[in-house]
Amino acid sequence: MESHEINTVSTPPPKANILLVDDAPANLLVLREILADLGHNMVEARSGEEALRRLLEDDFAVVLLDVQMPGMDGFETAKLIRGPKSSRHLPIVFLTAFETDSSTIERAYSLGAVDFLIKPLVPVIVRAKVAGFIELFEKTRQIQWQADQIRQIEHANFGRKLSEENARLRESEARKAAILETALDCIITIDHQGKVIEFNPAAERVFGYAKHDIEGREIAEFIIPPRWREAHHRGMAHLLATGEGPVLNKRIEVFGLRADGTEFPVELTIAQILSDGPTVFTAYVRDISERVRIERNRNTRLAVNQLLIQAVTFPEAAKGVLKLVCEGLAWDISSFWTVDHDTETLMCLECWHDPSLALTEFEAATRSRAFRFGEGLPGRIWAAGQAAWILDVVHDGNFPRAPSAAKEGLHSAFGCPIMVGGRTLGVIEFFSQRIQEPDAELLEMMATVAVQLAQFMERMSAEEQLRQSEQRFAGFMQHLHGLARIKDLNGHYVYANDEAVNAFQMPRPELYGRTDEDFFPPETAARFKDNDRLAMNGTGVQVIETLKQSDGILHHSLVCKFPIQGPQGTPFLVGGIAIDVTDRVRAEESLKEANRRKDEFLATLAHELRNPLAPIRNSLQILKLPNVEMATIEHCRQVMERQVQQLVRLVDDLMDVSRVMRGKIDMRWECVELANIVARAAEMVQPLMETQGHELTIELPNESLLLNADAVRLSQVVGNLLTNAAKYTEAGGRIALTVLRTADQAVLRIRDNGIGIAPDLLPHIFDLFVQADHSTTRSQGGLGIGLTLVRNLVELHQGTVEVQSEGLGKGSEFIVKLPIVAEFNGAPGSTIAPVQQQLPTPSGHRLMIVDDNRDAAKTLSVLLRLLGHDVQEAYDGPTALKLAKDFRPALIFLDIGMPGMDGYQVARELRQLPALREIVLVALTGWGQLEDRRRTAEAGFNHHLVKPLDPTDLETVLADLNP
Repeated sequence: MESHEINTVSTPPPKANILLVDDAPANLLVLREILADLGHNMVEARSGEEALRRLLEDDFAVVLLDVQMPGMDGFETAKLIRGPKSSRHLPIVFLTAFETDSSTIERAYSLGAVDFLIKPLVPVIVRAKVAGFIELFEKTRQIQWQADQIRQIEHANFGRKLSEENARLRESEARKAAILETALDCIITIDHQGKVIEFNPAAERVFGYAKHDIEGREIAEFIIPPRWREAHHRGMAHLLATGEGPVLNKRIEVFGLRADGTEFPVELTIAQILSDGPTVFTAYVRDISERVRIERNRNTRLAVNQLLIQAVTFPEAAKGVLKLVCEGLAWDISSFWTVDHDTETLMCLECWHDPSLALTEFEAATRSRAFRFGEGLPGRIWAAGQAAWILDVVHDGNFPRAPSAAKEGLHSAFGCPIMVGGRTLGVIEFFSQRIQEPDAELLEMMATVAVQLAQFMERMSAEEQLRQSEQRFAGFMQHLHGLARIKDLNGHYVYANDEAVNAFQMPRPELYGRTDEDFFPPETAARFKDNDRLAMNGTGVQVIETLKQSDGILHHSLVCKFPIQGPQGTPFLVGGIAIDVTDRVRAEESLKEANRRKDEFLATLAHELRNPLAPIRNSLQILKLPNVEMATIEHCRQVMERQVQQLVRLVDDLMDVSRVMRGKIDMRWECVELANIVARAAEMVQPLMETQGHELTIELPNESLLLNADAVRLSQVVGNLLTNAAKYTEAGGRIALTVLRTADQAVLRIRDNGIGIAPDLLPHIFDLFVQADHSTTRSQGGLGIGLTLVRNLVELHQGTVEVQSEGLGKGSEFIVKLPIVAEFNGAPGSTIAPVQQQLPTPSGHRLMIVDDNRDAAKTLSVLLRLLGHDVQEAYDGPTALKLAKDFRPALIFLDIGMPGMDGYQVARELRQLPALREIVLVALTGWGQLEDRRRTAEAGFNHHLVKPLDPTDLETVLADLNP
């Protein structure tokens, strides 16, 4: 070799440097593994700052730069790399693990990026791209070295050198061609007429055309969709005319056309190559179908998630999800199935299809079907518990809707189960009119959507249960008979039912957040708070709370307070239910008062019964003594007769008030003169008046006052009032009875100057068993039933009675108002004068007495014998029946209440005997009610006499016997 020749001694070229920039050590390790086979130096930098320092230290063939780095990101680093002249043209390949949009990619290429790779990286692609840039780097470095050599041997043979350089240039062109051949992106070169000059293998693979079939032909006829061709031609003409174009040197996304007629999204960059000849254009085309699919799946998933967040009802959510998936992922019709646990089938809840498609028959077939476990596409998904894909439903053996699907051109289908905890809640399915190969990523994405749907269904179910629970709670609280409220631990009201809101007289929103201190006096609020604390510290409390309310009345409430536990099992609220028991408390107090009066009445009754019994017993003891004078005997007889009458009067009063209060009294209505009633009553009480030394004055009107009344009962009313005035007036007092007419009423006033009535007793004076608690009244006796009887009898006469008194020691006045009869054609009835008691004349009848009380039987027997009758006695029913058959009496006095065989049974047996069928039966009993008289009549009795026997009643019964 001559001294001026270039040194071509073969020496191993120095290794190229590759700068790997990533903040994640794991990513750097992956890049090292991928590029290790290239055998070049790999320099790592874990930040943008470190990468810049490395570039200052050495030369690099290529930089693999991560976009997402803390601090200075990849774009900022690339911008700084492009600043110095030494690294201005350094190839930069961006790496990212995140999905990107067109603006991100445009920014990367605007910074001089030669490529943009999405993680995870494909090793073959990465090695191929890096290898190409290393070759370019080595070539550049070799050319620079050669340029240095040329300058050193300027005296070398220029011709030979040029020949060698041309050879090397051809070799470089070949290497560049190799790079184009191995490029993964489509590189297409066209001339100014739009005809293809270059069509690399990547373009052949992507578009489906062979290079020799498309070279020399206009590009628009092959790879541009028809709807865009006219715009392409206009753009080319404008670019050639002006040198400007909207797509020149920019990355845009358009649609390309494959040889099979399908459109797909591509990313396009067009560069104009200037030369001495016509303009040439090179297009760099990248198939972004996968990226678009990923973005479409992501956007659909995000839209579904947003829908489920905003949806209010489950049907709304179901229909919205079907629509979003169909529109976002280009499927034609879809349906949503839910499990009907009653029929153990899948029922169609919602169905949606593209409105532009005629799929009504298939939709109708879907909505009308129910699938069993394992039946059809929904049933097999239910049974398998996992997604299923059908390439063509028309030829599927387990697809009952195949006829309608075939008719409307549906083919591919897939579906996913909606499951929670291994339990299937429903199924979603989708159909397409195109044959679509199974897509694992789509199924994975839909599985995520199904999980979201399942969670939404569970949430809706939980919310529905909560809503129903709240409705039940609210319904229970609103219909609760009482005030219901709930407070937090600080005493703030958080719930109140309507009754409680009305009680507080405040709208519910204003009530919530307030405490008892805002409504009640401090001592009351403190007491309520103490009860709340007791309830929270235990299992609850039940207390009676007393509060004077706005009506000024003291109210009593039965309050139950109880803790309400939170999720952690600790109380966080206190509930309370208050029921107004004021009426109950008053009733209990009234009952206590009634019991007190009852006890007082019983004591009074015992006292009143003992009073007549004492003289009777004393008289009997006198009669037992020997040599008693006839005058003394007659006096004892009169005493006993008076006391027995007193006992009878007491019993009659009790029976009267009982009958009146139960509405069982028998009233005998007639037209009576009020003056006669007053006269009769005054006559009845005259002995008592004389005994007390009272002055009784009576004032009557001149006119006649006619009343429709029961003369006996009305006399009883006036007599009781006069008796009451006499009892409660001190000896020598004055009692005035006046009668006057007011409109259509007769007004009777009885005024005394007696002890008067205390104000607290005045409202209760007509109540049963009520008496003034004074020693003077005690001495006069009485059961406290007279005024009760007066009120009830007056009301039966359609009248009213009232009392007035200015207080103790100031006397009292009773006022009775009775309606006057407007017209009466007949003469008014007069009161019956007292009947003088006369003993019956002797008649010599056979009489029989049946009574288990031997004393009663014997005393009546003695009385009847003294009257001249033949009398026999029996002390039980069987003996009476036997004796009656032999004795054949004309009349039998028969006691009702006998042990064993009672009087009713004896009467029925006697009526069955032919010889005794006409016998006169007299019921002798202590019961005298209408019901008692009805029963004795039904048993066959002729008469009903009440013990003790009244001589007049006895005479009447005996008078009915034949002589």
